Amino acid sequence: DASASARVDLLGLVHFLVNEEDEALAEAVKENSLALLDGILLPNCSWRPGQSNGKIRRGGMVCVHAILRRHLVPAAVLNEVFVDLMPILKSCLDDSWSPDNRMIACLVLSCTLSDLQAEINGEQLREVYPELLKRLDDSNDKIRVAVCEALDVFFKCLPHNWSRSLFEYILRNLFVHLDDPNPEIQQGIYTVLQSAVHQDYATFLKEAQSAVSKSSHPRLCEELVRLAESLQTSSCEDVVAA
Repeated sequence: DASASARVDLLGLVHFLVNEEDEALAEAVKENSLALLDGILLPNCSWRPGQSNGKIRRGGMVCVHAILRRHLVPAAVLNEVFVDLMPILKSCLDDSWSPDNRMIACLVLSCTLSDLQAEINGEQLREVYPELLKRLDDSNDKIRVAVCEALDVFFKCLPHNWSRSLFEYILRNLFVHLDDPNPEIQQGIYTVLQSAVHQDYATFLKEAQSAVSKSSHPRLCEELVRLAESLQTSSCEDVVAA
């Protein structure tokens, strides 16, 4: 293994290259993204004891976020490394000592879902949703806002035949958080629910109607009920017209 200082220097170089505004360099990174992730970045994102290794882990995650944010990893490659990436993200999301690690993991997961929309499958999404729901209870509100953004992308990835019972479970959790005292979290959850409604109008409508009587902010629930009713009516009209 290379020394800690050498690994830090390598990650710094990777971060510099990934963020360079050079088309030829960006294309080279994209062509070699599998080797870069498998051989350099993901191994350095795994947990190891010690303060130096903690910095290396965070640096590796920052590089992963940078390469995803610039869309330099083809979806097929990202799908291939998903099985190795997800345990790392879970570990970082559960890092109670480091809000920075939890935040960067949220951002990486959001980018991953966004770039995998056409490739990700229902089983992979079953692995993702519990981690996102857990972070809605994070002690850091900035992380909770980031999780809302990731959940918004999550619902855009869901296949139409995904588990109804899991969909109901997620909705119930979201409607609870719609009562959050922080207006920014409240608005973030509201935006997530606006995306969720497209998954299953009838199921969403049932959960939204149930939430109205329990909510401290029934107006928001009522707005979502009207949205679901409108979309459901439009869908029925389209079917009849066809």
